[in-house]
Amino acid sequence: MPRNSRFRLLLRLLVIASSGAITALAFPPFDIVPAVFAMAGLAWAVRTSGSAKAAALAGWLWAFGFHVAGLYWISNALLVGGDRYLWMVPVAIAGLPACLALFTATAAAFGHWISQILAGTQIKQLGLGQWLLLAGLLSITEWARGHVLTGFPWNLPAYAWDSVPAMLQTASVVGAYGLSLLTVIMATAPALLFDRTIPRRDIAIAIAIVTTVVLGAGIWGGERLAESDTAMRTDTIIRVVQGNVPQVDKWNPALRPGHIRRYLELSKPDTQPSRRAAELPLNAMPTIVVWPETAVAFLIDTDSDALDALSQAAPDGGALIFGAPRLSKDAAGNEQVHNSVLALSRSGKLDWVFDKHHLVPFGEYVPFREVLPIDKIVPGTRDFTPGLGAATRESNGVPPVSPLVCYEVIFPGRVVASDGPRPEWLLNLTNDAWYGRSSGPYQHFAISRLRAIEEGLPLVRAANTGISAVIDSHGRVLARLELGRTGTIDSPLPKSLEATIYAIYGDNLYWTICFLTLCLSTLLLLRGRLKTIGK
Repeated sequence: MPRNSRFRLLLRLLVIASSGAITALAFPPFDIVPAVFAMAGLAWAVRTSGSAKAAALAGWLWAFGFHVAGLYWISNALLVGGDRYLWMVPVAIAGLPACLALFTATAAAFGHWISQILAGTQIKQLGLGQWLLLAGLLSITEWARGHVLTGFPWNLPAYAWDSVPAMLQTASVVGAYGLSLLTVIMATAPALLFDRTIPRRDIAIAIAIVTTVVLGAGIWGGERLAESDTAMRTDTIIRVVQGNVPQVDKWNPALRPGHIRRYLELSKPDTQPSRRAAELPLNAMPTIVVWPETAVAFLIDTDSDALDALSQAAPDGGALIFGAPRLSKDAAGNEQVHNSVLALSRSGKLDWVFDKHHLVPFGEYVPFREVLPIDKIVPGTRDFTPGLGAATRESNGVPPVSPLVCYEVIFPGRVVASDGPRPEWLLNLTNDAWYGRSSGPYQHFAISRLRAIEEGLPLVRAANTGISAVIDSHGRVLARLELGRTGTIDSPLPKSLEATIYAIYGDNLYWTICFLTLCLSTLLLLRGRLKTIGK
C-alpha cells in the first residue's frame, strides 16, 4: 500500500475513534450536550465503508473510543487495595471497551450489509435509508448491551440529556431505550450533509422532521415539569447519611468501630443536617434514617448482637435502613453471604431484608470460577449469593419501597417487581468510593435519576462518599450531597405519581417505534427499485 494511502487510512481510523471519545463528553460530569453530534462520525464512517467488514471495523473503533473515554474510571477500583490487581488495569481500560464495542460493530456491519442488499443498484437512494437503518440497529444493540451476559447498559445515548431535564421526561413514555433511539437519530443526522448522493431537498426534509420531533419532545417535557409541582408526604421524613468513609479504610477491622460511631452520630435527631429540602419544616424529625451500601462493614445475621447497637440510629416508630453483608444458610445448611439492605426498628428487630440479586461480575462473584484462578475484588474469599429479584418491602413507618443495591439501578424496566404491589418510592444504596473523584459517580447518579422519571416514583439515594440525593418523581433533585462530603440530608419523602406509560408498558412502545423506524428505512432503501417496477 502506498505511503499516502496508509496515511489516509490511519487518519481515517483516528478520526473515527476520536469521534467516539468526543461523544463521551456529552455525558456527566462534562454534560457538553452538543458533543453527542460527534456520533455523526460513526454514520459517516459506515456510509463510506467499502464493505460490511470495513463497516464493522469502523463501528468497533468508534465504540472503543467512546467506551475508553466513558469507562476509564472502572480501573480505579483495581487500585484501591494496592497493586494486587494492577495487572487487570489494562483489561479494565481497554479489554472491557473492546468487548462492548462488538455490539456497535455488529450494528454497523448489518447496517451496511442490509442496506446494500435492499438498495441494489440504486446507490443514490442509500443515504436516508441507511441512516435510519443504522440508527434502529444501533438502538437494538444498545438494548442487547443491557441484557446479554447479565447486561451493562451504562452511558446509553439517553443519558446525554442529563443536563436537559425537559428532554429526560420523554423517558416516562418510551424509557431510556426509546429516548436513546431518538438521540441516535438526531445525533447521526449531520452525517447526511456530507453525503452528496442524497438530494438536498430530502436532507432538508429529514433534518426538519428530526428537529421538529426533538423540539416537540423538549417542549412537552418542559410543560410536564411546569405543570407539576413536587408534592411531599407529611408523614415520612427521610434522613440520608453520607459517612464518606474512604474505600481503603472501609474494611479495616481496627477502624470499624470509629466508622459506626460516625454513622450513629450523624443519625442523631438533634444533629443538624448538611442539606435540607426547602419543603421541610424546621421542627421536623426524621422517621427513616438511611445508610449506604455496606455502611456496616461486617457480617450481619438475624441474631447478631450488633443489631441492638445499630438500633440506636432508628427513629421511634420508624426504621434505620442500612446496607451490610449478611450471613444466611441454605436448605442444606451451607453458609451463604449476601449483599443486603436491612430495615431495623428501634426495638432491635429486623423488619425486612432485601438481598442484592444483580451481582457485579468479578466484583462480587467470579464467573467460571472453576477455570479462572482469580479472586473477586470485594474483600472476602466467598462469592456473594444473589437474591431472588426486585421486590417491594414495607413495614411500620416505612412506605412500600423497592430497594436497589448499587448498579441494580442502571437497568431500565427492572427496578420494580413485575408482580405484587407497586412501591411508593425507590431506594438506591451504593458505594461509589471505589471510583474516587472520577466520572463514574456522576454517571451513576444521572443513570439513577432517569429511573425515577421512567417509573414515576421518587428516588432516595444514599452513597458512601457521594453523590447522595432525594429526587422527585419527575427527576428533579430536591437536595444533594456532593462527592467527598461527610454529612446528612433531611427531606420529606416526595409523593409518587400514577404509573407512567413506561411503567405500564415497559419497552413495548420502544420496540414498536424501533420496528416502524426499520420499516421506513426499508422502504427508503427499496424506493429506487419500487419506482423501477412502477414504470
